[in-house]
Formats: sequence, structure tokens, C-alpha cells
Amino acid sequence: MIPHDLDPSEFRRPRDKRPTRHVYLANCGQGCGDSTQSVLEVLDVAAPDTVVEGLHVGIAGVSYASFATADAAERICGRLADVAPRWVVRYAELPAESQRAPLLPSSVASTVGVDVPGLELFSDFVSESEAQELLAAIDACPWDTSIKRRVQHYGHAFDYARLAIAEDSAAAPPQLPEFSAGVVQRLTSLGRLPHVINQLTINEYLPGIGIASHCDAHSAFEEGIVALSLGSGIVMEFRCPETDNSSGKLSVGKHHRLALPPPSEDHALHKNVWLPANSLLIMRGEARYAWQHGIAWRKTDCIDDGRTLARGRRVSMTFRTARHKPCDCQWPMLCNSQNPSTHVLPSRLGAATAQLEPKQHEDNEHASQTDSLINGLGSNMVFIRDAVEPLLQVWGSATPSEHFDLMCQRWPALLQCGVETDIKPRLAQVSFLVGEGVLTAPACLRLVVEQPRTLSDYAIQTLWERDGLIAVHKPFDMRIDLPKGERHRWPGERTVADWFEEHHPPEARVRFCNQLDHATSGVLLLASTKAAGRVGSQLFQDRRVEKYYLALVLGHPPWQDEVQLFDRLIDGDGFARRIAQPGEVGEEAETHARVVKRGRWPFSVSDRDATLAVPAALLEVRLMTGRRHQIRVQLAAAGHPILGDATYGGEPGGSSAVAYRTFLHAHRLRLPLGHDGAMIEVEDPCSFEEELEQIPEAEAGRGAALTDLNRSLESGSSAASEFRNESGDACPPTCETKESANT
Repeated sequence: MIPHDLDPSEFRRPRDKRPTRHVYLANCGQGCGDSTQSVLEVLDVAAPDTVVEGLHVGIAGVSYASFATADAAERICGRLADVAPRWVVRYAELPAESQRAPLLPSSVASTVGVDVPGLELFSDFVSESEAQELLAAIDACPWDTSIKRRVQHYGHAFDYARLAIAEDSAAAPPQLPEFSAGVVQRLTSLGRLPHVINQLTINEYLPGIGIASHCDAHSAFEEGIVALSLGSGIVMEFRCPETDNSSGKLSVGKHHRLALPPPSEDHALHKNVWLPANSLLIMRGEARYAWQHGIAWRKTDCIDDGRTLARGRRVSMTFRTARHKPCDCQWPMLCNSQNPSTHVLPSRLGAATAQLEPKQHEDNEHASQTDSLINGLGSNMVFIRDAVEPLLQVWGSATPSEHFDLMCQRWPALLQCGVETDIKPRLAQVSFLVGEGVLTAPACLRLVVEQPRTLSDYAIQTLWERDGLIAVHKPFDMRIDLPKGERHRWPGERTVADWFEEHHPPEARVRFCNQLDHATSGVLLLASTKAAGRVGSQLFQDRRVEKYYLALVLGHPPWQDEVQLFDRLIDGDGFARRIAQPGEVGEEAETHARVVKRGRWPFSVSDRDATLAVPAALLEVRLMTGRRHQIRVQLAAAGHPILGDATYGGEPGGSSAVAYRTFLHAHRLRLPLGHDGAMIEVEDPCSFEEELEQIPEAEAGRGAALTDLNRSLESGSSAASEFRNESGDACPPTCETKESANT
């Protein structure tokens, strides 16, 4: 019997330890030297009479096998330890086949011995008749439906996107609804709250609706948070998270979804609290500042082990006091005033922030929007200002506060950057360049103030992960690792290899499946195991990976269709490369490019108080081969060097320190790692398009070569050099449009 092919994406880890008829095999796959035939032979040796109904041998190191019954799978698992000691064997589960009773949530009784300092619960704080009157008054008011549960805000409104008091309510006198006056008066008489209540948020929780575990933003609210439950009771889960002692950040474990979780994965304390209808919960001190609280997304709760209660409609009235200054509490671990990285802004803010970019014809409106964003992110601004202004002064600023405000107006998203993850490492980096004489202090000051993005994007992020292969976002101007025997060039310099060591066990060693230049940002594929490394590297060697880049180039390419560049490459002086001359043996290189957008890129001339806008274009580039500096050299040879690439003529007017980065970004990888070889797409978005100013449509249609760009500069500025070969002759590009290539 030939087993049918299995889809690995359909399996999950079983919810308990009982055997299933499906088996998960780690360290077993093509990357480990296994084939379908060899795996079947091993299974036959382990249990000769057992029929393998389904089999998937993974490309890397994870495979799956299915049998007729769970007993058959159990027999196999018991014998594979001796027959195939390299394999790690676990059970897997298909959700469609699972007939097991639903897992019961952790009960209130199971955590009765855990104490949460500062937590108080008052049963029957309001009578049933009072509760019904409150519910009727609440339902008579309009609900906000912008999030998954319905809410109402009174007094100072809370902005969920910015985790702060909404700017349009900060200056207004707080107005609480009349129906809440009796509750507020009774709360005040308790004497538990040190501040006057001026904010009320009402949430509706229908069965199945919850809220993620969180700690109310320290920067937004004062000591003392009160929650009154109306309609139905619910279990609220409290969690005191553990920190990583080396960084002060919350610990988050990661493992394969079918592998057994590591021992003691979550050392956090947990406490389940039953909030009866009409009860009042008060969180003060440690309960308010050091514990997270949340409500699970389910339709039942457990009070005692094994007994569930169906949820009903619960309406909570949460009373708080708005804070208008940074928090200085004793619990900095969860304090976004003292440790801004603990509260990450939701991704939905990105779209809103993009709308706050400067527009020349909307100066007043833009200033107003910028002020709003700054107010919303005020607590983070304090820490960024404290880090940036002293160095602005060192670099020659007589008015560092004004320069910092100008930076925030030019790029409001600066206030979203992490102080420890982005701002401080970038400041250390540019300070190193000044110390080495690469940048002068005045040039550094001009660069940072006029292009605040200089201080952004130093954090590596995981984009995709499976079977030991990891796709990450590599920031610009970051090395992937250190050459043998070389040290970090400045305190705080990080490499991708450093990041890998911090996020993986000590015995794991990073393997790079592809390479990106120090200056290039974007998708980088790593491997955490030798087998996965072989698989990933082989895909690139066999040219089975589709590689797409985005590049901002100088000038307006005249191409109307996609062009194909075939210049052969050869090593030049130092580490640079050049186009091979006739008769020279160079490396074959093929690049496809198309114009996405034409516009202008504004920049300042370093020796004059003048701002120019040079022609520039956004290109999408597909790399067909993988030669060192291939895109950079071939685009420069075509007359359109990459903006910021000083090695190949990409500095406007030949001026140094004009662009804060080399504008080349590895935008997308397509990998044949899906089911039956289907392509998996890993994309890393970037904001290059936002860097371009709009130009009239008629002008966009004309090709503007690099020589046209030079004529736009004032007389006396050094012209941007043409890309030339060693003999000094201009190198004509070898290119053709897709249309001509096909004919």
C-alpha cells in the first residue's frame, strides 16, 4: 500500500498526552538525509505488520506519519527510540478528527493559594435593582463599536492605538454621566482611592468575548483602578510576569507548535478571580502596577475543578484617574514611562501615522496633526528627548530643544521608536562615525535633524519561522556577523548573529542561507540547525528562490517596461566592483528592474543653506543571479545609482552625508517550501515610497538621467560622478527591455 501525502499545515500538538494515530517526527526529513523510501523502511523495521496510511517527509527536518489507529501509532513510537535514535517522536493531531471533550479552563479553586497584594473584592456592592437601573441608563447611551467589544468613554477618553489619554479630551474638563454619580460617591466614601475619579470606561463582554492580558498604561492612569461588574459574573485572570534579568524585559518562550514545551516555560504567578455580578474589584499598589489582568475568550468559566458555568452578558464600569505626568512607581518592569518598550503600539497606528507626513500645501493642518501625535506619545517623547538633545548639543546645536521639536515635526513616527532598541544604538553609531572622522559634527547634526529616520530601525524582527528556517528583518547599516578576530566597533553595536545568540539556546549556531550587504535592509534567511541550513543554502545555490528588492535611484529611468541588465561583473579597487570591459572574464549577472514611481527626493547641500529636490525613482528589482554588489553596480552602470550609495556615485551632487542610508531593501523572498513545493512568500515592507515628493504627471513621463540631475544643482557644487571603468571611460550598460528580449 502506497501511503498518501499528508499536509503538514493541518496538524497541531494534541491537547493532552493520550496517543493519536498521527506521529510527528523531528530530525527526520530531506535536510537530514531521509527520503520517503528510507522513512518507510525504518517504520517497517519498527513495526513490520503496521500499515502506514499517510506520510510527509519534510524538506528540512520535520516529517509526519499516519496510521490506522492510535494503538498502531503507539506501537511505532515505542520501538522507534531503538530503531531510529536520531528521531524525536511525538504525537500529532488533526483538529477535524478530534472527538475529545473540551478542555476545561483553569479553575478559581486551583489558584486559591496565590495572593495578589493590593487586590480587594466587594460582593454585592450594588443591589440587583440598582444594577438593572445602571444597565438601562448605559444602554440608552451610544456605544463605540471601533473595537471588537462595544465601549463607552466618559471624562478623559482612552486612545487604544496610542495607549494614552486621547488628545482631544486632555484639555476638556472631565464630565462623568449622571447615572454614575451614586457609584462615584460610594467609591469616594470607601477611602481606598487617593485621587478624584475623572475617567470612566464602560465595556460590554458578550459570551466568547475577552480581553488580552495587560497592565493599564502607567503613563495614562494614576494609582487605583476600580471595576464594577453588572449583568453576569466572569473569571478574571491575573498574571505576574517573570523578567529576563539581563534586559528587564518580559520573558516569552518560543518552541515548535508540536514539540513538547520546555520545562517551566512560564514561571509567572497566576491567580484566577471570580467576579460575581454586582461586585466591585479594586486594584492598588502591586496589583495595579506589577500584575497583568485579562479575560479569556471563551463562553464558560470554572469556579471549582470540573464544573463549568456558562457566561452571560457582562457590562463593566471601570473608574480611573487620568495621569498627566510620567509615572515613577516602584514597578518599572511594566511601566511604560520608565520602560517604554513594555507597551508596543499596535500596528494599526502605522497607517494613521503615515497620514501625518509633512505636505507643503498643508503646513497648518500638518502641524496640528503632529502636535496631536506628540501629545498622544508624550511619555515616550520625554525619554527620546533626554537621549537625543545632549548629543545634538555636542554636535554643535545652540538650540537642541528647537532642533528636537523640528525632528518630531518632520517625522512624527520618531516618537514610536524604542529608546533602547532604536534611538540609543543609532546615536552611538553616528557618534562613532563622528569620532572616526567619517562624519563631521556639523554634517552629523544636519543629517539627524533633517532626516530623523537616521535614528530608526535598529531592531531585528522575526518575519517567518518553520522547521529550523528563520526569516528576519535586517536593519540598514548592520553587519550580519563579525569577521573572525574582529570586535564590535562601538559599544552597543549589534549584529544579526548577536541577536540569534540572545534568542536561541547556547548550543544553537546561526547559519546564513543568503547574504545582505551591511548597508542593505530587508529579508534575511537564517537556519538554526545544520539540516535546515543545508536546505536553505541549497535553495539559493540552485536559484529556486525568487528575490525581490526595492531601490530608490537617482534620476528618472526612461524605461517604460521591465528592463533586463546583463552586465558581467569583475572586482575593482578594494572591495568595490565594476563592469567587465570587453575581453575581460567577469561573472555572469542578470537583474530585472521596473519603475514603480518617479518623483523628487529633497536634500540639503552641506556647504549652503539650500534645500534641493533631485529627480529620483522607486524601482522594484528582481535578482536572477546573486553576485556581490550586483544591483548596485548594474544600476549605476545604467546611469541611475542607488541613492545614498557613495561607493557607486549615489550621493546627490557628489556631496557626502546627504542621505542617511543606502536606499536598497530586500523586499520579498519566495521560497518553494509549501505543500507540494508551493511557494511561500515572506515580505518585509518598507517606506521608500514615502521618501519621494510628488511631481507633475508630464514630468514623470520624461526620463531624467544622472546628468540632468547634476544640472539641477547650483553652480559650484561638485557633480555626481558617472560610473566609469578603470580606464576612465564611461561604461555603457548592457540592457534590453522585456519586449526586445522576447523578440
